[in-house]
Amino acid sequence: MIANPYYNNLHPYSLHISYELKQNITNYINFYNLHPSQSKLKGMTPIKFRNHAKLIFLSYFTLLLLLSIQITLRTN
Repeated sequence: MIANPYYNNLHPYSLHISYELKQNITNYINFYNLHPSQSKLKGMTPIKFRNHAKLIFLSYFTLLLLLSIQITLRTN
């Protein structure tokens, strides 16, 4: 088997860059989602805003469900 000196020199270095890049991207995503409050998100972090939106959606959904049950009971 013939060794490829270019591949042997490049491969470990490119693997190191890939790991470092992955760590930097992960750190950026975590910072963006957890730390800065966004003015366009009513002063909340993206995760808090998403949870707030889910809570509002569930509240409206529950209200609509209760109203539909009430209407059904009235017609029967």
